[in-house]
Amino acid sequence: MVERTINSMKTAMITGASGFLGNHLLHELLNQGVYVHVISRPSSKRLSRLNGLKNTNIIELDMDDILRLEELMPLQCDVFYHLAWQGGRNDFTTQIPNIKRTMDALEIAYALGCKRFVCTGSQAEYGIHHGLITENTTTNPNTAYGAAKLATCNLSRVRAEQLGIEWIWARVFSVYGPGDNPNSLIPYLLHTLINGQIPSLTQGNHKWDYLYVTDAAKALSVLGNTPHTNQIYNVARGESFPLRWYVERLRDIVAPGSPLGFGLAEGLVVPLEASVEKLKEKTGWQVQVGFDSGVMNTFDYYNNSTFAETKQLNYDN
Repeated sequence: MVERTINSMKTAMITGASGFLGNHLLHELLNQGVYVHVISRPSSKRLSRLNGLKNTNIIELDMDDILRLEELMPLQCDVFYHLAWQGGRNDFTTQIPNIKRTMDALEIAYALGCKRFVCTGSQAEYGIHHGLITENTTTNPNTAYGAAKLATCNLSRVRAEQLGIEWIWARVFSVYGPGDNPNSLIPYLLHTLINGQIPSLTQGNHKWDYLYVTDAAKALSVLGNTPHTNQIYNVARGESFPLRWYVERLRDIVAPGSPLGFGLAEGLVVPLEASVEKLKEKTGWQVQVGFDSGVMNTFDYYNNSTFAETKQLNYDN
């Protein structure tokens, strides 16, 4: 395999840049002076997030047609970030096409002369694991989403080695912040508390790891530059507390004294304790945003949006 170390990223390409983490990664790279090519579905409802950005080339192209990219325009990039992913968590029919889309993205990255391919995996690849999760922890996914991510991890690693393109797989754990899926726990809590409602929760005694989205974006950014390639990295805070602690802390910040409905909800309890020692050691990355600050930033975002309007949301954490 040919090793081509990146000393300074000048150009990048991102799929999924109108999504939650992808959009924050885009802004992180732009703040570093990187010129970014963005691939976005023409029908995306979030395409407006990309309007008016400097040093950004927006390419409206469906992921199923990404192999056409080479013929559409001559492009070059140092790093190709692939974050685009679709489908329901337990829907195999919608998850399986993501495997081919990722493999096509890898092929086009190589064809365009990209030196490195960085793809986001997920904590779901590990399945339910009690105890600290390192990159060496046995993978045992229990959802279609986790299984598809793991299959893509293995296939893309082998193909990248054959092509001679640097490969990094970033297993992203639980990320929160402005723009998050409104069905995830923290937006759900903010919504109910803003509206004076009691959130319906499990007992919340299992441990969890929350990472603020800008810290996650910075982690992906440094993985685009690290000389330690062809590896898997966990992307998390690396510090776990009982989920109840996060819930109570958020309540104390945004709505002190509000009642919390622990034990009102039933659901699968999934503990989450992640090690990020490898990420820190290989890249020098460190967490910069504490939970209190992250909650306030997220609260300000949602409190100033239509999110604060009363509507029914589902809780899936």
